[in-house]
Amino acid sequence: ACIRLGHKYQMDALVKETVSYLRTRYPDDYDAWKIGAPYAPVVSIGVINLARLVGADALLPVAFMECCKLGPSVIDGFTNDDGTHEFLSPSDLKLCIQAQQALIEARVQAMLRVIDLNPIFACSHYYDGNSSGSDWYSDEEYTDRRRLKGFYRRLKAGRISDLYTPDAFQDLLPLVRKNIPDLCSPCLSALKTGFSKERRSAFKRLPELIGIQVEGWGQKTESSYSSP
Repeated sequence: ACIRLGHKYQMDALVKETVSYLRTRYPDDYDAWKIGAPYAPVVSIGVINLARLVGADALLPVAFMECCKLGPSVIDGFTNDDGTHEFLSPSDLKLCIQAQQALIEARVQAMLRVIDLNPIFACSHYYDGNSSGSDWYSDEEYTDRRRLKGFYRRLKAGRISDLYTPDAFQDLLPLVRKNIPDLCSPCLSALKTGFSKERRSAFKRLPELIGIQVEGWGQKTESSYSSP
């Protein structure tokens, strides 16, 4: 209401203040996003419309990402507290549908890259070294290596359930633990580090994944609102 009122009567300070508040929930900085708390995904339909209204482009990537979690129901729109009903514009609805696929691909690629890095080599059980120059593994290490390789084969074959969702920033470690429940702590630690790096990298590319351009994305910029 403040944004619409401020926009209508050219109350730029009110719009800027309100947009700044929304950016605490829809930030353009990864570290801020990690501790943020967006509204329920359906509310992001209204956030996208407000961002389009006042040119607050920095709100859009996270808002679109949240909308992608709705799946087909994004078409149904969102009802405000005052009873008004909002829908995404046809062009934004198209972006959202396309972004869902891009976010799913980003999530799968992140899993593939981290598992393919062989986290087992960060495991304290690994060591080099007999006179022939071959690698030696403890029984536990060998079992973990075999499990990871089996998981990687199933991953490439598209046989890992619960992976193919547009929530690209959902932690992947629980999914690995579900499939390899007895994986050793050093391997889990290596995977955790890898997944964290992948999420940070994906967040930097979020506008690209959504299919939009946002100037200064990830640079902790001030509110992007400027009066029309």
